[in-house]
Amino acid sequence: MLNEFQLSLSGLVEAKGGLVARMFDQMMNRIAMDLRSAPDIPDRRKLTITIHCKPIIEDGELADVVTEIEIGHKIPHRITSIRCVVKKAANGAQQLFFNMDSPDNPQQHTLLPIEEREVKS
Repeated sequence: MLNEFQLSLSGLVEAKGGLVARMFDQMMNRIAMDLRSAPDIPDRRKLTITIHCKPIIEDGELADVVTEIEIGHKIPHRITSIRCVVKKAANGAQQLFFNMDSPDNPQQHTLLPIEEREVKS
């Protein structure tokens, strides 16, 4: 007798020797890690399970169904910015450069900004 499982939500746990359940657990782990590392990002995280069923026809009759199970996740994008200046690179091409010591002012070449002082006469 064949060891058959009905294709249902509970049956998916057994599919491919438990592979689908491990895929689900892995995606949930990634979402949990993202939530823990960036709890200040209020956007929702999303896990999707998509099942594609493709009929296989033999002699005009339905013989089998190729069923693909896709499990994916979506986490919010991370965005940051730096200010850059356009300068000539060593090869002469115009490139973007940033100042690691002063990310808000790429033109700054001193350790600390120089304050303007009034000259008293």
